[in-house]
Amino acid sequence: MGELADGRAWIAGKDWYSFPSPEIGMMAFGRYLKVGVDGFYRRALGDTPYDWEAFASVYYGRGVPGLDRYIRNLRALESRFREKAAEAGFVW
Repeated sequence: MGELADGRAWIAGKDWYSFPSPEIGMMAFGRYLKVGVDGFYRRALGDTPYDWEAFASVYYGRGVPGLDRYIRNLRALESRFREKAAEAGFVW
């Protein structure tokens, strides 16, 4: 991710990368999900059904207030993306 970043910002006690465009930022995020945490995210999201609980427990944080709502939102987003893909003639 660092090679795609155009800088860093210290916000709320954490070091965040900044990117020159949303497209490059999403590319960096995709790379992070692919290899981050020794490939954990790739294992959690590598095959359907996705393991949203495992993903959220690491990415969002186990024991963080709102975790259940976050998982419900992930499932709802996946469902909506699948609907939109089907409407456009794509098979997910």
